[in-house]
Amino acid sequence: MTGFNVMINLFRHVCLALTVLALAGCGLKGPLYFPPEKSKAPAPAKTTQQQHITKTPQQSPVQQ
Repeated sequence: MTGFNVMINLFRHVCLALTVLALAGCGLKGPLYFPPEKSKAPAPAKTTQQQHITKTPQQSPVQQ
């Protein structure tokens, strides 16, 4: 082999090693989780009169 072929072969091995190390080193380690949500919405304003909405449960027909 000539010196040029040795250099290309070495370059390929170095590139392969760097690619493997980069792929192995990226990303989070451990269990995946969602970060806690930060509430940016303002709290609802308090009203002087409370409104009560009552719903009656709908009865489903009885199957016999």
